[in-house]
Amino acid sequence: MNNSGSHAKALVTIGETANTTPDGRILFRTGKLWIENGERVALLGKNGTGKTQLVGRLRRALAGSDPDIRRAASLKPG
Repeated sequence: MNNSGSHAKALVTIGETANTTPDGRILFRTGKLWIENGERVALLGKNGTGKTQLVGRLRRALAGSDPDIRRAASLKPG
């Protein structure tokens, strides 16, 4: 199956990566994750656990500047 165009199965794919603080301390590591069309995602956690850092990485990935997070060409941020 070809994952291009408007029929892409995974809209966002996150490879195994570490989420870090601005000074480089590791907050958590992910496994392989993906977000498919129609899914909703919630980020839950205590203060300081890396939620904002992950959202920042996702925003950079949408602009094409995070090598560990890829997006489908058909994805349009809302």
